[in-house]
Amino acid sequence: MNKSLNQPWYMKKGYTDESLSQPLNQSIKIDPLNFTNFYASDDQIQSMFLFAVAVAGKPSRITAEKINGLLDDIEIDQRDEYAPDEIRRMGPLEYLMYLEHEPFIEMIKERKLGKYNTWLKLWRWFNDLLMPTIPDFLNTASIETLEQIPGVKYKTSRFFVLHSRSNANCVPLDTHILRFLRDRGVPCVPNVTPGSQRIYLGLEKIAVEALKSLGYSTLAKADLETWKSYSNGFRMFFREGDSTPEMV
Repeated sequence: MNKSLNQPWYMKKGYTDESLSQPLNQSIKIDPLNFTNFYASDDQIQSMFLFAVAVAGKPSRITAEKINGLLDDIEIDQRDEYAPDEIRRMGPLEYLMYLEHEPFIEMIKERKLGKYNTWLKLWRWFNDLLMPTIPDFLNTASIETLEQIPGVKYKTSRFFVLHSRSNANCVPLDTHILRFLRDRGVPCVPNVTPGSQRIYLGLEKIAVEALKSLGYSTLAKADLETWKSYSNGFRMFFREGDSTPEMV
């Protein structure tokens, strides 16, 4: 990452009433109920990735609020009167990676995102990334490449790819998918995401075919609707070949 700019403006903090009175950008905010975006802008793909990393093992709605707060913090910093034009044009992940490690981790801690050692390792990983640019990387990196990033494992890589690429043929084996498979009578489905790659890939193949059989327009839509059905305090049973779930 290029850090050749002069002394960081964020040490000066020259916010103006005019810059703070302007409405903040809502287009990059995270809505966990409408997360899929196959036509994401450079800024949107970066906010999607930040959420994908942050939400692993955490409640989605609370995490979305925290990430949206972080996005607001970033935009306010970029509006600072001392901020160079290069900084104003950065996406949220590019901005965070530009910061030195101390202000970076301070912003993460301010929003209580947890996993601070992992975030710091992620910061170091991206600062070693020379080519391509961050948006190009996020749009084109394979699942295997994404999993080289600290904090990105089987579920995170697939969650991000599934909901940002229309041709994705993968699914994160989160709790709702495991419950969905058990309700369909799939044997030997664990209660938690399997750590073994062999077991994960085997169950993932079954889950992909099962989700496709529900009849939704995209695999991402099937995953999201299944998540909604298991996160609203009730349970639905999806019968083989049915596109409509039956309450039980």
